[in-house]
Amino acid sequence: MRLEKFGIVLAIAALGLAAPAYAGPDSTTLAPLVGVNARDLGFDFYINGTTNPMGCSQPTAFRIANSMSNRETMAATLLTAFTTQRKVAVYVYNCDTDGASLVASVRMY
Repeated sequence: MRLEKFGIVLAIAALGLAAPAYAGPDSTTLAPLVGVNARDLGFDFYINGTTNPMGCSQPTAFRIANSMSNRETMAATLLTAFTTQRKVAVYVYNCDTDGASLVASVRMY
């Protein structure tokens, strides 16, 4: 009986490993900012040398939309990182119509 349960658990684990990877919202790798731009659509910033987990068509362009409730805090964090040359990682959740990644949160290191 115990061996049967182990076999079932092993089979379920094998099925899970065979499933395709989920490519959804995720965090970028750490990288320095190379530019910032406050504009009508939101706060745009640019990061070179990082991964873009959403696969947006502009892999170095990121945007904090005006609709984000924490946009001012994120923009302040990014400006601090930019002026102090600290690295950032951002959590992206979608691509905007122009190909920029839409950002939900920012981490500075």
